[in-house]
Amino acid sequence: MRLEMLNYLNTLDRGIVALEVVAAELVRAASVTPDEAADIMLTLARRHRVRILEMQGQFAALKEIYSERYNSQT
Repeated sequence: MRLEMLNYLNTLDRGIVALEVVAAELVRAASVTPDEAADIMLTLARRHRVRILEMQGQFAALKEIYSERYNSQT
């Protein structure tokens, strides 16, 4: 179970980083695209940033559970 939790934490962390990169690239691309596509890109970037916040909350909660469960056993 301990290894599974660590794997999930690592997966969440990588997912957060990947979404941050995608959101940043969408904003950058929107800045050079002065049409309705820019609005779509900015909307997608905002949605990704909301998902990033949700994932960061999940990460923090799981990290706390992991710490309480496994650091008290050592």
